[in-house]
Amino acid sequence: PRGPADDSFNTSEYHALRLLFRDESQEALDDVTHALLGAPAEPMDPAALSDLLRTTHSLKGTAGTVGLRAFADAAHQLEGVVEKLRAGTLAWSAGTRDALVEIIDCLRARAAVGEERGEEAVALGAQLDVKLSALTGGPEASGWAAPPAPEPADHAIGGFAPDPVA
Repeated sequence: PRGPADDSFNTSEYHALRLLFRDESQEALDDVTHALLGAPAEPMDPAALSDLLRTTHSLKGTAGTVGLRAFADAAHQLEGVVEKLRAGTLAWSAGTRDALVEIIDCLRARAAVGEERGEEAVALGAQLDVKLSALTGGPEASGWAAPPAPEPADHAIGGFAPDPVA
């Protein structure tokens, strides 16, 4: 059976936390988009990359805390991209910036859709995988991406279905 990641929370607490996360994530993703769009075509300032890394890390952790494993996984992948940019192992360019903005747009849509809208959430997750892999040269860059099975909608909390308990 599926249930909240932490049974000590009741469904109204999860509902409130996930609604708060959805609102806060939109604001954080807007800030990231503005930072990226304001960045020059040449390499970003290391301090700006550190700020982006901090934001993506916070999104990842907060999503995981409220049981949104799929969003947390996507934020983790984005965090890895930002780490590669900071380390210089991924080249910065206007194309990189534009790809990152597209990834942020997908994350924003993913947060807004929630996890109760199974097919739409799965499609957005597959888009994220392809865009992230295209940027980093991963396996989905070739167009191969096996989408996960849709989540059942009957246990949705606050616009998000809880991830299964392991």
